[in-house]
Formats: sequence, structure tokens, C-alpha cells
Amino acid sequence: MENRSNLLDEFKTSNKEFINQPVVKKFLKEAENECLLEKSLAGDTKSSILLDKKFKLYFKNAKVISYLNTLIHFYSVE
Repeated sequence: MENRSNLLDEFKTSNKEFINQPVVKKFLKEAENECLLEKSLAGDTKSSILLDKKFKLYFKNAKVISYLNTLIHFYSVE
């Protein structure tokens, strides 16, 4: 387990710009998603696939919510 934590720490250190993006930060706040990232970094293919699917769904939902917020804002202005 410690090896996984080291991999995660190294990943976060070498990818600070990516990790600090708000959508990524929120996604990784969920313990399950961070655990999948750790397993993926350790070479677990199934975890990589699941992490990819979960992030794509999360990102799609974030885009839809952002779009709806924009629509609501502009319709309320008119």
C-alpha cells in the first residue's frame, strides 16, 4: 500500500498543473476515484479502464451542469 501512495505522490508532484484543475480536484476528492488512480498507476488495467469511464462520465456531467447554469443565467437576464 505504501508503494501505491508513493506512486500517487510522485504522480501528483510531476503533474501539479493537471491535478490542480478544479474538475480533477473535485473528481479525486472521492476516495474511490483516488483509489482507482492509485491502482491504475500501479499497473492495474481494469482500474485504469474504470477510472477512465468514471472520469468521462463525471466530466460530461460537469459540462452539462455548466451549460444549464449558463442557460439559466442568460434566460433570467432577459
